[in-house]
Amino acid sequence: MLLILGFSLWSLVAWVVLGWRHHPQVLRTWIARGLLACAFISFVVAPFLEDQYSRQVILFIAGPNAYEVETIQRSFTFLSLGIGLALLAFYAAARWGDRLPLEGPLGRAFKLTLAVLFLRVYVEKLGVPPYFAMLIGIIWLILPLAIFFALEASKRGSQARFWAWLLSYAFGIRVLILVIMLVVTTFQLGTHFDNSSVTTFTVFGERQEVEAGSWEQYLNLIIIPQLVLWPVVTLAVGLVFGWPVYLLLQRRSRLRAP
Repeated sequence: MLLILGFSLWSLVAWVVLGWRHHPQVLRTWIARGLLACAFISFVVAPFLEDQYSRQVILFIAGPNAYEVETIQRSFTFLSLGIGLALLAFYAAARWGDRLPLEGPLGRAFKLTLAVLFLRVYVEKLGVPPYFAMLIGIIWLILPLAIFFALEASKRGSQARFWAWLLSYAFGIRVLILVIMLVVTTFQLGTHFDNSSVTTFTVFGERQEVEAGSWEQYLNLIIIPQLVLWPVVTLAVGLVFGWPVYLLLQRRSRLRAP
C-alpha cells in the first residue's frame, strides 16, 4: 500500500513540477494561492497550540526492521510554524522556481530531487511521524523521472539521450548522497542519513554486525548501497518502465508520419 501511495503521490508531484511551464496559467495561479493560504493558516493556528511531543527518526535497511537514528523533541507550536515556513517555500518555488539555474530535462530532474532531499531533512528535524516522513524521499521519484526522461527523449527522437540522462541521474544523485551520508554519519548529525548508531542489521535474512565508526560500517551501510544498489534499482526501473514508454512513443510517431 505504501508503495502504491508513494509512487502515485510523487508521480503527481513530478507531473506538476516538471511540466510547470506548460500548465494553464489559471492552474499555476490557484496552486500558488492555495500554498500561500495554507501557510497563513498554519501561522495563525500556531500560537494556540500547546504541549510538547517527541518523535523518533528511523532508518530501514534491507527489510522491515526499523533502526532509531535520532529522537526529536519539539512543541506543536514549532511544528505549525515549521509547516508554515515550508509552505511559504513552496509558494516561492511556484512563483519564481523556473528562474533557478539548471535547465533541460536532467537539470530539472536534479532540481526536483534536491528539493525533495531538503524537504525530507526538514520534516525529520520538525519531528513529524516517521511513516509520514517516509513518504518524502527520492526513491519515489525514480518511476516518474524514468518516464519523464522517456517523454523528453522521444521529443528529440534520441534513445541515446534517454540512457545518458538516466545514467547521469542514477549515479550523479547517488554520489551526492554518498558525500552527504559520509559527513552526517561521521559527525553524527542525525536524520536518516546518519548511520552512526547502526551496528547490527539484517540482509537477506542474515544478521550482520559492524563496529561503530569502522570501515565495514561505511562500506556496507553507505558506499555499497549508494554506488551499487540504488543506481541498479534506478536503472532497472528505467529499463522496465521508461524504455518501453520511449519505444511506444517512437512507434506512434512513425505510424503518424506520412
